[in-house]
Amino acid sequence: MRIGIIGAGNMGMALARGLLRFGGVKPEDLIVSDREEGRLRAVARLGARTTVDNAEVAGWADIVFLAVKPGAVADVLREIRGEVEGKLLVSVAAGVSTETIAGLCGARIIRLMPNICAEAGQMAACYSLGPGATEEDAGLVEGLLGRLGRVLRIEEGLMGVATAVCGSGP
Repeated sequence: MRIGIIGAGNMGMALARGLLRFGGVKPEDLIVSDREEGRLRAVARLGARTTVDNAEVAGWADIVFLAVKPGAVADVLREIRGEVEGKLLVSVAAGVSTETIAGLCGARIIRLMPNICAEAGQMAACYSLGPGATEEDAGLVEGLLGRLGRVLRIEEGLMGVATAVCGSGP
């Protein structure tokens, strides 16, 4: 399975490190995009592929993690819309609902609120299924991310509380 991460900030890097160290993901099966070359150099040191092209990530990956600031979500989704159609998109953008994301792309959507302890295999995360996401998608996310720590499925209406408890912090 090929994994793509759009955004190599704190959370994107924590997911990349965790997936490579604990998640059973091989470096050749991971691609990460970011606008900042310095962040991409850090990802390259992990052995993963890098690019500044978000559409390349979405086109290549089987699962796409959207790890950008909430204010960048709409622009990024417009960029990748054609490439992510029908794929599983896992958003870690705090405060952006799955309905909002669904309105901008045709992906199967899961909303995830992890924390940076993912890179140490000690993550606490909550997720909710959004439009188009299936039980198979839920199992895939739990199987993949469960290796990075604890993963709990909740209703999306509780994601605000989950963000306060575990969102992108230690």
